[in-house]
This record gives sequence, C-alpha cells and structure tokens, in this order.
Amino acid sequence: MESKGAVEQVVQWMHGHLTEEVSMEEMAEQAGVSPFHFLRTFRRHTGVTPALFLSALRLEEAKRLLLTTERSVTDICFDVGYNSLGTFTSRFTQLVGLSPARLRRLGSGFRLESLALAGERLASGRAVAGPASVAGVLSSETPPLGAIFLGLFHHPIPQGRPLACALLTAPGPFRLNAPGPGRYHLFAASFLRTSDPLDFLLSSRAVDQVASGGPVLLRTGEVPPAPVSLRLRPLTELDPPLLVALPLLVAERLARTTLREPGEVIRRVSAGA
Repeated sequence: MESKGAVEQVVQWMHGHLTEEVSMEEMAEQAGVSPFHFLRTFRRHTGVTPALFLSALRLEEAKRLLLTTERSVTDICFDVGYNSLGTFTSRFTQLVGLSPARLRRLGSGFRLESLALAGERLASGRAVAGPASVAGVLSSETPPLGAIFLGLFHHPIPQGRPLACALLTAPGPFRLNAPGPGRYHLFAASFLRTSDPLDFLLSSRAVDQVASGGPVLLRTGEVPPAPVSLRLRPLTELDPPLLVALPLLVAERLARTTLREPGEVIRRVSAGA
C-alpha cells in the first residue's frame, strides 16, 4: 500500500460522506490498513487527525451554505452531519473565529474591489516592533497572483481568531506584534485574483498557496528570536480546508480603530479612503 495515495483516497471518500456518522474503523477500511496504522499515516501526511480533517470539511461546507444559500443555521447544522445546534455553533465559532450568524451577516456585506489597495492601508505586516513581536521573511517559488493573509496562532493548524494578522501584497519581510510572551505558530495563505468577494471566504475556491512556521518562543526579558523563514507552497488536497475567515478578521481589526463595520472598512479601503 502506498500510504500517501491511500490517504488521498480516504480524503476523497470523506467528501461524499459529510452527513454520516463515520468511524475510524470505516476510514481505515477504505485505506486497507488497521485503525492504528491509518491514524498514524493520516496524521503524518495531513498534520491533523482524520476526525479533525473530516470536521474541517464539514465546517467548510457549512461556510459555503451560510454564504451562498438562505437555509437556516439549524438546517445547515443537520446538513453537514451535526446532531446538536449547540455543538455545531460552538465548534464553528472555535475554528472559524466567527459564529455562523456573524459570518453570514458580515459575508453578505463583504466587498473587495482591490486587495492591493487594502494591503497598502492594512500595513500591520510592517508594524513597528513591540515588546513581543515575531519577524521574518515570506518567500515563494511561484509569485502569488493575489493578496497574502498572514496570521499568528497558538496552534500549528490555524483555528479561531488570529492573535495578530496582516494583509500583504507580495512576499517579503513582515513583523507581527504578539500579545505577549508565549509559544506561537505562523500561517500564511495566498489567494488567487477573483471578481467574486465570497471566494476569499471559501478556501476551496481561491487559496492557492500556503506556508506555516513555528513554534516561535517569546520569553520575557530575552533577546527576540531569529527571524522566521516562511516559504509558500502549492495547496494540495491533503491540506485541511482553511476555516479561519482571515479577510473578515483582518477587516474587523481595522474596524475597531475606525468604528466601522468590516464590510464598510473593506469598501472604503478598496476605494483608497
């Protein structure tokens, strides 16, 4: 058995079983190996457990339904295999960074005419060094076609609200100010150019390259860590969906200082306001 091919086969199988109760044994059977071997192999190739990967696929589908249909949150909860609205809402908010209702509301007003102009205004990627900051250089073998979203997280896999974030217009140096001493991970995603604003909220449509780095340890009173080197690589089907609504969360951070809604901030930034 070729392990990577088996994992790819199971991921494809997952897409057709989002609404079902799926056990580890069933997934291992699809791969033709024992559950123990399957769990270890799947995690090695994807960076997450099969259960977390399947959960991410379900929530990405929930995002799509929230942003493109008028189905109720309750109906969508059951559409993607959850039996409890409370569990669905809690899990969605934890991984996406926004509740289902807030994602739908902000997504309906999301307008992004020029990511390049937004990047010039949202210059937090070139922030002045704070008492706890993470600096580095982002590179790419293939130049990204669109904007690059960069976030600082507590976990290796981006989930929830980033602790710090930036919108870059091209690879290069960056600096993010962390909330304080701690252990942090970096994640970057570049987006294709598109005329549909919703593409930026659904990773399966527009994310084409990703990069990650860490852990970065920041300690009180110590010399700042060496700059982090991040290199964008093409997205593959073994990468879990990017659930974090990075464009909205970046806009929301700016909205706090301008007292506007995130959608309005993006519209004004895109117009060069």
